[in-house]
Amino acid sequence: MRIRKVSFDGVRGLPDKEFDLTDSKTGWAARLVVVTGAQSSGKTSFLDAIVAAKEHVGSYGSPPGSASVVRAGEEAAKIRVEWELSQLERDRYGLVEPTVVAETLFGDAVVAPPDPNPALAALLSEYDPDPEFGKVEYFHASRRLPVGASVDLTKAAGTQADKMMRLEKSDAKYTGLVRFVVEAGLGLDVDPSGNPRPPGRTKRAFEALCSSKRLGGLYSAEGTVLPGFFDSQGNAYGLGQLSDSELEAFLFSVSFVRSGLAGARSGSLVLIDTPEKHVGTEDAVRFIEALSRLGEENQLVVATRSRELAAAATRLITLGAG
Repeated sequence: MRIRKVSFDGVRGLPDKEFDLTDSKTGWAARLVVVTGAQSSGKTSFLDAIVAAKEHVGSYGSPPGSASVVRAGEEAAKIRVEWELSQLERDRYGLVEPTVVAETLFGDAVVAPPDPNPALAALLSEYDPDPEFGKVEYFHASRRLPVGASVDLTKAAGTQADKMMRLEKSDAKYTGLVRFVVEAGLGLDVDPSGNPRPPGRTKRAFEALCSSKRLGGLYSAEGTVLPGFFDSQGNAYGLGQLSDSELEAFLFSVSFVRSGLAGARSGSLVLIDTPEKHVGTEDAVRFIEALSRLGEENQLVVATRSRELAAAATRLITLGAG
């Protein structure tokens, strides 16, 4: 699933305007959409509004309340999204057209919101880590990998809890990443039928994003098992010894593999706020390009002030410009 167009009316922090998210060369949804603008121009609000519209049509968790969406002084707000669906998604839900439009109304005065397309509602509420299924993922600006928590391999992964947290601005949704790598290292990375998944998936993804370290093996520390890392000279490092940029590569690479964003066949919508935060502006373009290669069917919508990223966009949206 991808987005071709989105329009806002009465939405907090955003202008009343339609935005085109297509590739001008192909006419299809752009693979890399960069949302830029000055400080407080609405970049994060743009991502939040997409989440709000998606969750009101088909929810992973609890849809946001109207107060967080409707602009102060307005009685209601409307978000219109033109979704572009893959052939796999259309076949699964019996849809003929490649696009489906959903209009969502917010506000206490709204008594009879429009009924969404039932197939689209089912699709947007579906969260399956299999790469065959498209999904929406949100990497919030204040993200940080929780380091230091023990890894309990006796506790179920809790996919329902994972689903409910996918679009929240909480680092709690990343607590399962270390466990996922440990399970893979112990040969416990299996599909729902119990068949082993191809080995080395996370290792390859991490090393595609991180040039300074490679993922290799497990080690025991203070009664728990953790993933180990090596540099080009063969020196060993623990998770807590990685730099902020290396931890960022770990967070994204494992999230992509664990959630089925890597090698996605249906394509997923990936929202990323401030990708340059931990990797720096010079490496942000390389980082985003590597993420794009991990899942070539995905659409990345990135909020940033990086001029380098803006120059690399397939579709550039500049907020606060006229």
